Amino acid sequence: MYGDEFYQQKSGIAMGTSCAPVFANIYAAQVEQDLDVWWGKGILSFVRYIDNIKLIFEGTREHLQSFIDSRAYGKLKITWEIHSAWEKTPFLDAQFFFSEKPDVTGVQSKLFRKSMNKHQYIPWSSAHPESVKCSFVKAELTRYIIVSSQRSYFEESKEMLFMNQRRRGYPADKLGEFGLQVRYADRSLTLGNTWQR
Repeated sequence: MYGDEFYQQKSGIAMGTSCAPVFANIYAAQVEQDLDVWWGKGILSFVRYIDNIKLIFEGTREHLQSFIDSRAYGKLKITWEIHSAWEKTPFLDAQFFFSEKPDVTGVQSKLFRKSMNKHQYIPWSSAHPESVKCSFVKAELTRYIIVSSQRSYFEESKEMLFMNQRRRGYPADKLGEFGLQVRYADRSLTLGNTWQR
C-alpha cells in the first residue's frame, strides 16, 4: 500500500524477505550453468558475490562483447564495466591489475578504498574494551592479507590503517602490539582458512 492505493507485486520477491537472497542465488546459478562452454575460449575467471560479478576474459574487445551479448539473464539487467587488463579495476574492496614490475607476473590485487572513505573507526577514547579495539585492528589486517597479493601492498595498507588509527587516538605502542598478532608470512594459512568456511 502506498498512500491510499494497493499494489500487487507481479515478479520477483519482496525485498527484506529472508529467503530472497537464496532465491536470487538459485536464479543466477541457473543462468550461469552454460558458462562451461566459454571456459578455455575466453573466460579465465568468473566470480559472483551476490549481485557483483568479476569476469577475467582473454581475447579482443569484440570477443568479449560477443560473450556479453550472448548472455540471457531473463529479467535481470546487468551493467558491465569493461576495463583493459592494464587498468586498475576495483571489485568490492579489492583492486586488480597487472604489475609493471618485470619480476611480478600474473593478476595482482591490493586493497581498494573509495575516495569518500572517511576512516571513521572507533576512537580510542570510546568505552569499548581494549579487546574490541584489538579485534577490529586484527580483523582489518587479516582482510588486508587476503586482498594483498604482495607483502608490499599489505604493508602499504597497514601503514595507512595505523596512520588513520593514530588520528583516532590509538597509542602507537598498542597498534604495534596488535599488529604483531597478524603476519603476512601466514597468508597461505589465512587463505586456506578463508576458503574452507
